[in-house]
Amino acid sequence: MALVAPDGADIITSVTFPPLETGHRYVLADGAYAVSNDPTPGETNATNATNATNATNVVTFSIKGQAFTDKIVVEMSSPGGGSIRYTTDGKRPSLFNGTNYSGPITLTKTALLTASATGGPFTTEAFIQIAPELENRTSDIPLVIAIADGRLSQTNQREMTFAVIEPGTDGRAHLVSEFQISTRGGIRTRGETSNSFPKKPLPVEFWDVNGDDRPLSPLGMPGEVDWVLNARYDFDRTLLHNAWIYELGQWAPRTRFVELYLSEIEEPISETNYNGIYTFMENIQRGKGRGDVEIDDTDKPAITGGYVFRKEKTDPNTWNFSGGGENLQMIYPREEKRSARHQQRDWLSEYLGTMSDAIRDHGSNSEQGYPAFINEDAFQFS
Repeated sequence: MALVAPDGADIITSVTFPPLETGHRYVLADGAYAVSNDPTPGETNATNATNATNATNVVTFSIKGQAFTDKIVVEMSSPGGGSIRYTTDGKRPSLFNGTNYSGPITLTKTALLTASATGGPFTTEAFIQIAPELENRTSDIPLVIAIADGRLSQTNQREMTFAVIEPGTDGRAHLVSEFQISTRGGIRTRGETSNSFPKKPLPVEFWDVNGDDRPLSPLGMPGEVDWVLNARYDFDRTLLHNAWIYELGQWAPRTRFVELYLSEIEEPISETNYNGIYTFMENIQRGKGRGDVEIDDTDKPAITGGYVFRKEKTDPNTWNFSGGGENLQMIYPREEKRSARHQQRDWLSEYLGTMSDAIRDHGSNSEQGYPAFINEDAFQFS
């Protein structure tokens, strides 16, 4: 980025800044450029920053994260000249964890390479080993690789290495090409009936070097932490019904079809790891770009919304309640220990019960049936 004189030729001053993750900014803080996690959109830039790291010590890799077959060589550099430490498991390098960088690194197996120079931010790229049989693998939809550190289950979330490859200018996603996203994260299976299928739904979340939430924007979707790789094994073999219906209402989870390679052991990805086509989609939750609702009162009209809840079998790990004769789970609000939340839950439970009675007894009658309870134009199905 440069400030150019009116003649359009002379550069008055310029600065080169590193790639920034969602929720970060590049700032001149206390006389030095830094990366900070307190962005100020629409406001005057602050002259200092909290949690700032020295941007001149950003580590740059010689190549972006990508798949390889035999081996791959990665070099590191830092404009600030500070010493570099790195790890190969995506975890935070420190004086007590990792290796000092002294020259080009030759990788012969999958690695989530994470590096930091003295006082600088962390740089992470995945380098994933694949079998030679996949070297020329392409697809006309995005390719996703997820490598868990052990057997997946509903109750035991496993750490994972995760990568996304989008189609290039030729309209094809090439398995051996640069990753658009590569990160550390967590993965497990979900579902009751669907968890018994060979092709299981997979909730995933993205983590930073500390194991904390890392919002990312895969496949053109707004930045978030929690996502779902949804398997349409038995209920929607056309792969059309859910994706199509999501386009008809107001807000609904954004979706993209992807082809998934999933591994639960640390070996080169091969054709046996191919899991087929999944729907990569947003998790239903409150937040900007998703269900942007809020409730923090117990009086009308505030108590009437908004809520995020789902119809699901009882789960001991969630806030369960009943309404309209159905077992439900509260997604938002979640702070069930606050007395106000119980008043809100009771109001919602009673409202759903009354609405259910109206549907049963009066159907579509505009005054006594469901239209008296539901704004049909704004009702959101998912």
